[in-house]
Order: sequence, then structure tokens, then C-alpha cells
Amino acid sequence: MAFDLEQQPECVADVPFEVKEELAEGHFEPDRPPGQRGLTADATASVAAAAAPRILVDFESSPHGGHWRPLPESGNEPAISMRTVIHHSIVGSAEGAYQYFRGSTAIESTFIVKKNGYFWQIMSLGEQADANFRANAFAGSIETEDNGNPDNDPWTPAQIDTLVWLSLEMRRLRPRIARRKCRTWTDAGLGYHTLFPGQWTNVPGKLLALDTAVPTPDGLLPLRDVRVGSTVFDEQGQPCRVTAVYDDVPERAYRLTFNDGTEVLAGGEHQWVTLTSGQVIGYLRRDRPRDRHRGPKPTAFPRDWAARWGSVRTTDDLAATLRTRRGGYVHNLPLAAPLDLPPRRLPVDPYVLGAWLGDGGSRDAIMWAAERDAGYLIGRFRAAGYPVGACGLRKGVVDWRPLGLERDLRLLGVLGDKHIPADYLYGSESQRLALLQGLMDTDGYAGRGDEVEFCSTSERLAEAVVWLAASLGQRPRITKGVARLEGIDHGPKYRVRWRATRQVFALSRKAGKLTETWTRESGSRILVRCDPVPVLPMRCLTVDSPNSMYLITDRCLPTHNTCPGTIRKRQWANTVLPRFLRGEIEEDDDMTPEQARQLRAVYQALIVPGTISPEQTVNILFERVRAIEDAMTVPGTTTAEEAFNLLFARVRRIENLVEQLAESTAAATEGAGEAAVDYERLADKVAERLAGKLAE
Repeated sequence: MAFDLEQQPECVADVPFEVKEELAEGHFEPDRPPGQRGLTADATASVAAAAAPRILVDFESSPHGGHWRPLPESGNEPAISMRTVIHHSIVGSAEGAYQYFRGSTAIESTFIVKKNGYFWQIMSLGEQADANFRANAFAGSIETEDNGNPDNDPWTPAQIDTLVWLSLEMRRLRPRIARRKCRTWTDAGLGYHTLFPGQWTNVPGKLLALDTAVPTPDGLLPLRDVRVGSTVFDEQGQPCRVTAVYDDVPERAYRLTFNDGTEVLAGGEHQWVTLTSGQVIGYLRRDRPRDRHRGPKPTAFPRDWAARWGSVRTTDDLAATLRTRRGGYVHNLPLAAPLDLPPRRLPVDPYVLGAWLGDGGSRDAIMWAAERDAGYLIGRFRAAGYPVGACGLRKGVVDWRPLGLERDLRLLGVLGDKHIPADYLYGSESQRLALLQGLMDTDGYAGRGDEVEFCSTSERLAEAVVWLAASLGQRPRITKGVARLEGIDHGPKYRVRWRATRQVFALSRKAGKLTETWTRESGSRILVRCDPVPVLPMRCLTVDSPNSMYLITDRCLPTHNTCPGTIRKRQWANTVLPRFLRGEIEEDDDMTPEQARQLRAVYQALIVPGTISPEQTVNILFERVRAIEDAMTVPGTTTAEEAFNLLFARVRRIENLVEQLAESTAAATEGAGEAAVDYERLADKVAERLAGKLAE
């Protein structure tokens, strides 16, 4: 094996999948049959003599069973006072993970949960299990089996049941475990291993250059200045919190270049969520007969594009698959949604400020406008509280002085120094849009095919327009040229151009030229180059966004979080954590312990060929019912629904016969002097449980 087992990794997630599967060959630990799952402390006393207190969970009360399968290290590790439970993923098969733990002196875990919900306790709750990096001295861990790729392999319902039960059982036995989500990496409570990767797991490599700009509510920050607790934005424009940072030097580094000129320096293992060109073309296509049912051509990617279609790829993957066989570009990054920022108190109306920046005097508040546009602009200024003072007309150009504006501009600090203050750049979506419309109505141009352009001799102003457009979900591109008037060079000029997917003009003359169409080019960025560069110190972030994504650069480019396993992270946040906080364990208070025991026995017996658990049985039966509904034909019916109703009526007749049989059986049992079992109540309970499973 190329992987060195002596390198002492700190988390089983760091070990290649193939290594664990190779270790699993020739080993198999079957699930205990019903009634033999839980081993008492006496029965296992000969397995390992515990130096630390041996604390085992109550296997018999677990929802899907489990047993004690100690590692050789059990009984030889130091005692701990557990206050944190960390859920892990990315382990491959349960047997492969166990054999790795067994054969390595580097790490151990506390539990392994199989896909059918059955679990092994492999270390005592009273001793240290070294699977949690810097949290080993106070945390217990639960590993969960997967297919080797947790990005497309969610936890099964049985695994979720066991995760919740184990977490609550650990809290019952170790009361210092708080019923809350861990707020810091040293906090008591429940956590998922990617919440704090620099402290709970060692996951190097997913890195970006330290000077990469990161949008925050207070402005663009270089990545080196982003800290735990900082607020950034996800691909849907929603604020999210940085939960961990990690610095390292990657083995490989690349310069990624996109078709709008955006450049990013990233490590070879840094992750991106991309769509292929085939996916995008298929989503847009409406010219085939089979596409007619899909409705009109879409005007945007769906907000959940990352979760629905996106694939997590490393920078190494992008470099290796940059082009198709025909030479086209493969990878697309849909644009981020407009940033959701709170409104700010602005002393000057944002539209008025934008218009003045475009066509106002730099040392006073005098405005100029073409005669055909002056009426609208004067009306906007009046509506903002600036009545018209002196006014004139010369060669088709109207000039006027808005009363009171010069004072407000001086107080704002822009008179004599034209620029956009930070409060305006990071205001609410409507405030930023009004500012951009003021700039575009004066210094903007509406071309063909929804192409728009802003032109200025001020680089500072042009860069601000790039940010405004990008923060509103657009894809701007800036170029530099020479400003010439009648053949005379007047210095550099800057042009910001993009294909507008929303209305960026308020002036009707310009707004009427836009149709707000949407294409692959206007709705996404396309990766066009991925060039190797020398390695340098870099940093990675972990954020708590739903899809583990955040935005970088002044173009609001979506990139991925540090750790894989996005789908399980969402399950943890949306299902496991809420159930743990509620203390939810499936119980039936109306049943006696004996009835509950009988029901568990019946439930465990409901296993059909081809399945290994009642959970899989229910799933297979549900699939068969759906197949019957879709395909079965019964004489006297014309639809699957009628066929189902007819079969249901026949089932009711069978139930009546069963009831009659139960009555005669009960009479015979009573005559024999034995305690009668309430089969009717038991059947109702079983039916109720199965109905609940089918409903899920």
C-alpha cells in the first residue's frame, strides 16, 4: 500500500478508503441474533481488563441492536471525563474501519454504526478513544458506515435512529455531556466532525491563497484576516458563520482563470461545486419534443442547484478535466444570488449619489443631463428632497443645481473626491440596486443582446461598479483602454461590461432596451484555464452554510467548504441534532414492557428474503406496493388505483376471517388455562408501526 500506516493520522476520515477495505478482507463480524445482542459486563470480563472504568451502553434497549466488540487497546487507555459527543463519517465499511482501528496504535473510536443501524461499542465510555484530534481528552466519537463516498451516500433511517439513541444514551451515562450543539471545539454537547476541522480532525490540503478576498457584511477581507466567528456569505447570498480556520502549505497549487477574468490561487485538494457543460445545456434545452413538458426556457438556475446537481471536485480534478474531447470547456460555476445585507442609514439617497457620481460636478453639486433625460432625473432628485435651484439649457444639455445636495455631499466626504462610501457598497439589495441604477442611468450604456456597459476614467469608481454588479448576482468584466476625444489622449478609461439578467436601469429610454434574457454565459462562470504555480502558504475555512459553500473574491465566486460529506452534514443539522435536542426516542407509553417485548420480537421477525433488517424489509415491501400500483392489472379494473382498491377490499375480507379465527383461538387458549396473548392488540400495533414506516 502506498499509504504509510505509521504516519499516525488523527481521524479515520484521513485514511484512504482502499486501505480500510483491504484491511477488512477476510474479516467479518455478524450481527448478533435477536435476544443475544447485549453482552453483560460479566460475559465480557475476560475480553479486556479495564484500567479505566468500563462503561457500556444498554444494548437491549437500542432501536436496532448492538454488542460489545472491544479493541485490543480497550482497558489500556487513560480515563477521561467525557463531555462531548462527535459524529463521524467517511469511514467506508464498518468492518474496514474496525480492522484499521484494531491494527493501528494511532486512533480508536467509541462506536461504529452499520448501515442497518446495528452498532458495535469498541471502547468504554470511561476511557480515551483517539479519533478526535485535539478533543481526545474529553470527547467520545461515533463512526458511521458509508460506501466510501459520503457526498452521495446519506445516512439510512436506521443509522439516524441509532445515532440519536447512542448520543442520548451516552448523555445518560455521562451527565457532563450537554444537550446542545457545541459552540466551540472545547464546548460540551453534540457536534459533527467537520464543524471544527483544525481541532476535531486533521484535514489539510483544501486551501486558498492568504490574500484571497472574502466578502463580509463590512467589506472585503483578505483570507488571512478571517477568523472563527466571522460572518461570510454562501452561494444563496445568505450570511453564514466561520466555524474553523486551518493554515497549511499544499502539495500542489494552481491559478484558476474564469471567462470573466476572475483569477484564484488554490491548492490541488481545494474543493469546488461545479456543473458540467452537458448539465447546463440539458437544463436550458427546450427545442426537442421531449422537452416541451418542461415549460418555458428557465431564467435562472434553481436556488438549490448545488444540492440538486452540483458535484464536489478538487482543483486537481478540474485541471485534469478542463476541456471536452471536442475542445469545449467543461466546468461551470453558477452565479451567486444577490447578497442579503441589512439596510443602512444613508444620508444621501443612493440613486441621487449614483447619478451625481456619473454626471455631477466633482467640486460642487451641479448636474448635467441630456435634454431628453433631464425631466426624469430632476424628478428623482426632487423626490429625494433636493429641489431645483438655478437651471439652464445649452446645446441640448440641461444643467441644474439641486438645493441642499452640496452640503450633504461635503458631510459625506465625497465632494472633491468622487468615490462610493462603504455604507453604500454594503447596503441592502434595494439600496445597492438604486445606487447602480443611478450610475448606469448617467454613465451606462444599453447595447444589443442585453449587454450593458459602464464607462469611467476613474478606476476606483469602475471597481466599485464591478462589486455592485457582482453582489447583485451579475457577472461583470472590467477592461482598461485609452480615453480619446477628437484624437487627443485623455488618459486611461475603464469599461465594465456584462449581460444583464435583471433591470439595472431606471431611465425608461435605456431600460426598454433590455429583455432580461438568460443564457449559460450570463448565468455562470466558465473555467477556461487551470495552470500550476509554485506552492505558497494557504488557508481553508469551515462554514455552517447548508451546502458547505461560501463566496470569495470581489466577483462573489462560490467555492466549497473544507470537508466532504455535505449530504450527511445536512442530515446531521436538520434531523439528528434536532432529535437530540428534543431528547426524542421512539417509545409507546401505552404499552406494557411485556407487550413492547412481544412487539419487538414480531418486528424483528418481519424479514423477507433478500433483506437483513426490518428496515430493509419495509423498504422492499414499499417498493413492491408501488410496483403493484403502477403495473398490476386486476380483472374488472381499468386503473392501478381501482386495482388497489379492489385488493384492499379483499384484504378486509381476509381480516374478518382472521378475527373469527382469533376468537376461536382465544377460546381454546382460555379453555387450556393459559394466559391469553392479546393478538388483536399486537396486530394493531404492528400495523401501526408498519404504516408509520411506509408513511416515512
